[in-house]
Amino acid sequence: MITSKKINWLIWVLAIVLLVITIPNYGSSTLTLLFVLVILAGINLYHQELHRKRVIRIREIVNSIDLKSLEDGIKKFNRQQKECYDRILDFEDRLEKYKIEQEKKYRDVVRKVLDLDNKLNKKFKLMGETIVKLSKDIKKGG
Repeated sequence: MITSKKINWLIWVLAIVLLVITIPNYGSSTLTLLFVLVILAGINLYHQELHRKRVIRIREIVNSIDLKSLEDGIKKFNRQQKECYDRILDFEDRLEKYKIEQEKKYRDVVRKVLDLDNKLNKKFKLMGETIVKLSKDIKKGG
């Protein structure tokens, strides 16, 4: 199979052969100019070949990168992140339930304290009324 690389080098070899064949027919200045042009063409071909090899090497490196492991890592990270969010939501729900439960307990305690206070006030009121009544009875009987 003939590739562009082989064609470029074939043209380069043909140019040198033609140059060598036509040396006796040209003067030294024309010959120097032809040599310079051939050398520049050769340098250009060499540069293109190096560039092509670098591009091929870079493509091989890029193609050799294991994207599967990176994709697996991203999936694992997303799964862990979702688990963390789920745990946070669960903790927030539990905290909210705990707050509601504690508020109910607090209200029950306050209600019981107020009931006891009311009962105590009634007892003191009855006791005061009884003391007043007894003191009146003692004053009458005395």
